[in-house]
Amino acid sequence: MDKCVQCGGRDLTVQSLSDTFVLDGVSITTTAEGLRCGACGEGYLDLAAAESCDRQAAAQLVRAGVPGRRAFKLVRKHLGYTGAELDALLDVAPETVSRWETGEREIPRYARALLALLALDQERRRTEIHDVLTAVQKGRPLAA
Repeated sequence: MDKCVQCGGRDLTVQSLSDTFVLDGVSITTTAEGLRCGACGEGYLDLAAAESCDRQAAAQLVRAGVPGRRAFKLVRKHLGYTGAELDALLDVAPETVSRWETGEREIPRYARALLALLALDQERRRTEIHDVLTAVQKGRPLAA
């Protein structure tokens, strides 16, 4: 990137960019290296930095207990599950995850807990929780 999309300025410098926002009552702060325009202050992240911010936000929401529907959706997407995939993995009726995420139905504690455990597993580069849920879903024993 050689100029600011916002103002057209060319004084872009590499800086640590922080963002703080509230999601489902949880204050989230993310930080990543990006470009800042010296003229207008606009900040830009590349894809890797944006993904890092998503990971940071998901981790903070998991540690807060995935408190609401928007948090649930952000963590699910961060994990790479579609609503239908998570429906199957959690053994709930089709469209249930969608109903949770739109607020049509309350998210049960077990679903928030399992999603948090899946996220913690991924953070630790492990698959035990996913493997257990898949084995139970398919009615087969766990691999050794």
